[in-house]
Amino acid sequence: MTELGTMKVVLGRNKKDEVEEQGEQGALSVIKSLMDEELCLIEQRDELLTLKGELKLQAKERIEAVTGNIQKLKHEVSELKLQCEQLKQFISDSK
Repeated sequence: MTELGTMKVVLGRNKKDEVEEQGEQGALSVIKSLMDEELCLIEQRDELLTLKGELKLQAKERIEAVTGNIQKLKHEVSELKLQCEQLKQFISDSK
């Protein structure tokens, strides 16, 4: 092969290697970007799962509080009904 032909082959290989290296760098860049996005989404998911757990706990506590208030009110209403009936009976008997 002539010197010029040898240079073309060497230059051709170097250019090919450079293109492949750039392709590898591009692929690595894409992989890094995807991994960063995945990590970001995992963090968001974890934060949202934590928030969801906290909100569920708050909802459960609120339900328990309202249920407790309802039970107290039912008891009060029963007591008041009984007292009203007793007073009504007392008034009727005293006539």
